[in-house]
Amino acid sequence: MQRLITLPEAPVTIIFDESLATAEACFVQARKLTVRDESGALSIYESVRRKDSACILPITVRNTVLLILQYRIPVAAWVLECPAGQVEAGELPIDTVQKELMEETGYLVQRENIVQIGGKFPASAGGMTEMSSLFYGKDCIQTSTPLQLSQDERLMTVEIAQMDVQRAMKEVMEQGGYIDPRLDIAVRALGLITFSHW
Repeated sequence: MQRLITLPEAPVTIIFDESLATAEACFVQARKLTVRDESGALSIYESVRRKDSACILPITVRNTVLLILQYRIPVAAWVLECPAGQVEAGELPIDTVQKELMEETGYLVQRENIVQIGGKFPASAGGMTEMSSLFYGKDCIQTSTPLQLSQDERLMTVEIAQMDVQRAMKEVMEQGGYIDPRLDIAVRALGLITFSHW
């Protein structure tokens, strides 16, 4: 059987890895937290402050699912994910998903066709402040080509029949790629895959 998605070769190679001082970081801020427990004992925790994010699982007017295959340098692998982005100051998460869907795929979703899946949830509660909002969008229509992305964004839009989403996710993992947990949550919430499929 022919694969739905074949992962390209890694587009970059990590040649040096170092910790950055907080002043050098653009998207995150390292934090050192001192806490006192109920007995009076002090503990030190490290965490990362990062803007909140929002993502959308878009279903087109053709009843297909739009996904993003993006090479993520921190994990040195291709990741299958929903269109997503950071919520900018003064922006609502629903505004973020409309903007990111258009930028990354060229598709438009009307505000009345967007439904939030659950509430905000922590992206990584053990070490990061980022809260993520997850949405479902229906009747998405293509109105343009994806916008020119920044040089560090290596992504492609993948359009898949709803019945093939589970197979595509499995193929990505079999090739050494990853599935963004928000995509996993969204497709399970919509019943596109179930726990028994894994």
